[in-house]
Amino acid sequence: MRALLLVLLLPGCGYFRPAPVIVPFVPGCVDYVSLAKAVVDGRKRGQSRDEQRLLAAQTSPYDGIHRAMVESVYDWPRPTSDGAWLILATEAAQAAEARCMNRPAAALQGRFIP
Repeated sequence: MRALLLVLLLPGCGYFRPAPVIVPFVPGCVDYVSLAKAVVDGRKRGQSRDEQRLLAAQTSPYDGIHRAMVESVYDWPRPTSDGAWLILATEAAQAAEARCMNRPAAALQGRFIP
């Protein structure tokens, strides 16, 4: 009898669990640098600017940052050697890192940068 009562009560326990707390993702400097390198890699592999723009549109609320990276990378002349691709990837990563590191200074001046 106890076993039957236990079997009937256990499935109901799942209904009384608290809702999980979902922590929103906030990208950091490492994420921005990785994103810049991914944009360069996408271009190297043949992704068009429009494809990259579509991907950027899906990254809300950080779509402005992603879109700026796409435009910056695609405005460079297309590299023709592995060394030139490396230079583009390094420059894009350094620009993303500089933007991220300068963000606190802008915040101290009262400007909001997403």
